[in-house]
Parts: sequence; structure tokens; C-alpha cells
Amino acid sequence: MLTLRELQREFFHSMVGDAAPALVALIAGDGIDSASRLNIYRNNVWTRLTEALRSIYPVVCELTDQRFFYFATDAFIRRHPPTTGCLAEYGADFPAFLATFPAASTLQYLPDVARLEWCIHRIRRAPVVSPITIADLAGCGIDPADIRLNLTPRTAYIKSVYGVDRLWAAHQQPSSPEAMLLETVDVRLQVNAHSGIAIVRLEPATWEFRARLANGDPLGSAVSRAMTVSPRFDTTLALASLFNEGCVVGRHPARGPCCMSSLAARGASGYRNTRERISALTAYRHQCNPRQCQPASGNDC
Repeated sequence: MLTLRELQREFFHSMVGDAAPALVALIAGDGIDSASRLNIYRNNVWTRLTEALRSIYPVVCELTDQRFFYFATDAFIRRHPPTTGCLAEYGADFPAFLATFPAASTLQYLPDVARLEWCIHRIRRAPVVSPITIADLAGCGIDPADIRLNLTPRTAYIKSVYGVDRLWAAHQQPSSPEAMLLETVDVRLQVNAHSGIAIVRLEPATWEFRARLANGDPLGSAVSRAMTVSPRFDTTLALASLFNEGCVVGRHPARGPCCMSSLAARGASGYRNTRERISALTAYRHQCNPRQCQPASGNDC
């Protein structure tokens, strides 16, 4: 006799594989044999999972045709059954699966198209967070190089050796193109879901800077990585653009002792533009030792 835990486990396994004889023996036939009754549940689960994947990866489906897509998703579901009860969270491993799926070995661009579609799916569901301004960095109380900027969750950064952005865009038209020349070119993409989906190609150093920040790297580390890509990387311009586009929604630490008194005193109106405020912020690193700064009354948390 199976325990409740064993019964639940065997039932779950039967949805994505063969049912154990011990489970089948527990199912009352009632006019239909036990295995067939179990198949009703299995078919429903399989259909829901397949359609969930198709809704997340419509361009992958169009590029390969429906029969191949269902063949691939069948293999994927068997190897990667759901681990949560939310269908919207299912399918994150599909791009990596396609990269090792033998039947898709000649479609080397396909995993990157899938990665782009998963990014789009993820940021569409992300919450809308109001951006902060450069003036909000005044009073952070630490070396600017150690600040971690929180970028909007409705933006993602991916790169590819194929022009997957234009391939994806071509399939957003009412009728998908029958043929399209696939670019073989390194692309660094920023994918934004603020008002519709916008995909922008970035310069390699700018992409490295933003992708590192999005990954949680401190500001100094992100700048260093960007300058490794291009020694001519302009930190002031890169930060100004990031704030002007509304990409920054917070910082860590959220607030600390106010040792940037000169910046805070001038406030947002004391500078002609964001670029000037950024220049002052980066210059602060060379003017102030955080260990020697004292908290200003009312500005510490």
C-alpha cells in the first residue's frame, strides 16, 4: 500500500512518463480501464504544458514549424517537468535544452531566439517601478564605486552571434516572412518592456556596463569591465544615459550617512544637466574618504 506521499509522487511521475503498476492498481476502472483513465489526466497536463510553451516561444514555433516544435516540447517536458504550480514560470530551461537537443543541432541560432523570447516573457510580467534620479544618489555615504544600482526589472540584456532581434521583429508582422537572411553578427541587446517591446542594439562596452549593473555588480566593477571592452568608455555619459532613460529604480545601500554634503546641498537644481551631476558624483570619489566622513544630522537611517 502506497503512503500518501508516495501516491502523490507516483501520480506526478505518471503525468510525464509511464505509470507505475502499483499506482494503476489503485485506480478504479468504473467502465474504463485504469490506465486509460490515467491517460485522460496525462493528456490534459501535456496539452496545457505544450500550449504554455508555445505561448512563450511563438517565434521558435514559427521558425521550426508546429510538428517539430511539438516534438521538441515533448522531449523537453519529459526531461524538465514543472517544479512549481505556476505555468507562467515554466519553460526557463527551454533555450538551454534546445542548445543540446540533437534534432536542432543544425539550427544554431534557435537557442538564442528562445533566450530572447524568454527575456520578453519575463520582463512583460515584471512589476513597474518608478525610476530615481541622479540627485537621489547624494548622501549614499560610501565610495561611489561600491554603489549597486538597481535597474528596472522590465529591462533585460542578452547577446548573440546572430541578428535574433531582427529575426524576432520580422515575425511580429501579420504574416511572417517565408524567407529572411539571417545576420551572422555579434549583437548586444537591451530588451525593454515599458511600453510595448523595444529591442535596442548597444555598443559592446555600454552593454557590458549595463548588463553588469543588472547582474548586481557594484558601479566600480561594472565600469572596469566596460573599460576592458573599450578603454575609451565614457563613464559620465554612460551613467547620464542610464538615468535619462529611466533605467535606474533604486540603489544599494538605499541610504547611508550623508557625507556628500556638497552634492546634497546643491540638489537637483544646482546642476545644469544630468551629465554635470554625474561628473560631480564621480569626482567625489577622489575628494572624500568615506571612513573619515561623519553622519549628518537627520540623514542616516
